[in-house]
Amino acid sequence: MEHTTYLFIDGAYLSGAHDDAMKKVFAVPGDLALERIAETAGAFKIYFYDCEDVCRPNESQVEFEARVAAQRAQFSKIRALKGFHLQTGTMRSGKKREQKEVDVLLAVDMLTHGFQRNMTRAVLLSGDLDFRPVVEALVRGGVFVEVWYEKTSTSEQLPFAADFGVELTWHQLYNWNSEEFRKKYTPPVTQVGGALPPTAVCIAKGECNRHPVELCETYGGRGFSLIAYLGNEVQFFNHVERAILEGYFSVLHGPITWTLRTV
Repeated sequence: MEHTTYLFIDGAYLSGAHDDAMKKVFAVPGDLALERIAETAGAFKIYFYDCEDVCRPNESQVEFEARVAAQRAQFSKIRALKGFHLQTGTMRSGKKREQKEVDVLLAVDMLTHGFQRNMTRAVLLSGDLDFRPVVEALVRGGVFVEVWYEKTSTSEQLPFAADFGVELTWHQLYNWNSEEFRKKYTPPVTQVGGALPPTAVCIAKGECNRHPVELCETYGGRGFSLIAYLGNEVQFFNHVERAILEGYFSVLHGPITWTLRTV
């Protein structure tokens, strides 16, 4: 049986989860290439939902206009992508900016395409529990529904309501960046076992979830290696930038508590 997949993207949720993940390692937001997400999903049609932002507290008019101009340019790029459709709601201003209409637009589109049998598989990229009734209705109607979510920003009840829940890992979010971003910002290289170069110097020791961790300076200060003794394995994480190395390890395995630092 041939399947037709429609992808529904909660833009604010995706951007928030993606930028937060990239900032934890590279200290900068990412650069999403939405066509890469569509390829991952194998989607025939993609619906993207977002709002044009409003002026933020203490933001000048010049800053606001520049930010909105960049957002409008991004919206134009989305509209130009093959198979993509942009749906925009409105934003309520105030101390807590809130999107309006977006959830309704997304829910109506999912239900319409499901009940009209336009799709046999629906992929929802969101963590909003308000979509659970929509997911449940489509499942009952015979549509195979997947929920793609970032674990720390999603109630487990939403993916449980679907036929299948896909947790988005850091590496998956990273792979959805543009080629330019991935060339400029590379994650550490990981290997199991091996040995440090003879010139390596240990500069810090600590632990992560009770597992010993060591940080070494390598190649005369031109790189760093983080060695983690995880169970029966010794894993090496290597990168030229110490901050990226520590941030990456913490994302994958948890925070490090340093007990000894020489540098």
